[in-house]
Amino acid sequence: MTSTSVVATGTLPAPFTSFVARQREKGEVRRLLGTTRLLTLTGTGGVGKTRLALEVAAASAKAFPGGVWLVDLTPAREPSAVVWWPPRWEWRIKAPSP
Repeated sequence: MTSTSVVATGTLPAPFTSFVARQREKGEVRRLLGTTRLLTLTGTGGVGKTRLALEVAAASAKAFPGGVWLVDLTPAREPSAVVWWPPRWEWRIKAPSP
């Protein structure tokens, strides 16, 4: 299988800014995360979904002994481009066909 990049890093990036005034949303996302294995945040671009998700992931890390992972799907343009690669237990984005 050819791939352009491994998207599951196994670690979270360090924040560039402080997290301000979203404690209610953070609490709600943490509560919802306790009820499911996968949680999707949706909203208009630029409202802070990724920043909120990273903040919640960092705050929740102790609850997940296997780790907290960032899976950046930004490069994927088609759902079929995202594949699970069991030999390395990671997500990859397939290179587009020429």
